[in-house]
Amino acid sequence: MPKELILVNLIGLGFLFLFLGFDVKAMIEENMLHSVAHVDPERMNPHAGYYGLALNYGTYAVICLITSYLVDVLGSKRSLVLAGIIFAIHIGLFLFLNSYVYYGISALMGLGISLSWTAQGVYLKEITGKENHLRNSAICWAVNLLSLPIGGLLLLGLERFTVQENLDFMSISTIRLIICALLIAVSLSIPVFWALPNNSGPIKAISFVEMKKAFISNMDILKDSRMQLMIPGFLFIGFETGYWVTVYPTCLQFIKALIIHGGALHITAYYSISVGLGQVTISLLISWMSKRFASTGYMTSILLALPIHLGAFILIVLCVPSESKFHPTYDTAFIETNLTTTMIISFLLGAGDGAWNSIRTAICTSQFSSRTSQSVSMSRLFQSIGCSLAIVLGSVSNLYFDMGLLLVLLILTVICFLFLNNRYLIPKREKNIEDPLNMVDGNNHHPFVASIHPIGIDKN
Repeated sequence: MPKELILVNLIGLGFLFLFLGFDVKAMIEENMLHSVAHVDPERMNPHAGYYGLALNYGTYAVICLITSYLVDVLGSKRSLVLAGIIFAIHIGLFLFLNSYVYYGISALMGLGISLSWTAQGVYLKEITGKENHLRNSAICWAVNLLSLPIGGLLLLGLERFTVQENLDFMSISTIRLIICALLIAVSLSIPVFWALPNNSGPIKAISFVEMKKAFISNMDILKDSRMQLMIPGFLFIGFETGYWVTVYPTCLQFIKALIIHGGALHITAYYSISVGLGQVTISLLISWMSKRFASTGYMTSILLALPIHLGAFILIVLCVPSESKFHPTYDTAFIETNLTTTMIISFLLGAGDGAWNSIRTAICTSQFSSRTSQSVSMSRLFQSIGCSLAIVLGSVSNLYFDMGLLLVLLILTVICFLFLNNRYLIPKREKNIEDPLNMVDGNNHHPFVASIHPIGIDKN
């Protein structure tokens, strides 16, 4: 196997370990902390899981403004190793939780997530040959996607070693067992990243002047009309991510009629597997469609994502009781929730998330070829804002309000992306598309590459 492919698979493997720990933890975080608050109310707020994750993504949003500079100073390999260490510290300190520790490590995690994704993109760019950008991104993404199904299988395995004394709350021993397993998974990413060769040279001296320039460069890209059209989409992707990673799995764990048949870990395991299968399926489908319907730009993928989301939102309203966001409940919605409807909704949420992330990443790459890091940083800024909003509302708002807001954002996103597609993205044969940002950088015009397929390289 060529060295380039080995390195791409190593990066994917490292991210598999990183997000196997983080995503599974996020899915059960509110339930875990709700249980800790039940045992010791003075130690933890019952809704701390929502607040901590909101702080996590809020910090992530702020740090996105300078992450490209931090990765440039440290180098991509060192940034990946540092991100792995931060992930491990974050999960390991769940063994010693109180409110101060929890909110501190939640803020720290914003730095870890931001470093990880930016460094991944930079490292892939450093090692990728001229014709292999799409292939390497697809391979890295595919390996990374395995974290959700593997995380589900891990929870099913851990379930054999736990005793569910109370359907409403996790026992402290169960929480410790889960955290230890996730800590081992995340820690495995560190030697994987350490094994990567260093392509960035030595650590550079920190310059606040250069940091200011990086900040201004990130903000300057917002003047571009293409980026402005994508902002509703970034907010939607973030809001939806916060919902499927945190709010919806919390609802499942609090529906007594559902967990009575298997327990919270059992339901979360099947949820994780189903979401992962949805993401893998849509990635393969969009890859095939992008080759078959290249002449329509991204319109086919956009129109595919729309009914997937509508189906998920309708089923959530019909099947999920509103009170399940906040505490254990025997309430039912219009249709009683069961494992089948849960798996269908989970699959649709995963497929929808994969579709929009694929479209977003491909557009950022193709339309801002000379300023990809800035475009991705801004996409993560608005995505993080949307994610924080979803999690904050998770602790206070009505479920139907959440679905209404998601629907409004979805419609606005589709309208903006279709306009963007027709105005900028549909391939222009025998015509070059002028990139005004490249003109600012002093580069020549470049032709739009019609063969770029919308395969994403990130989830959060």
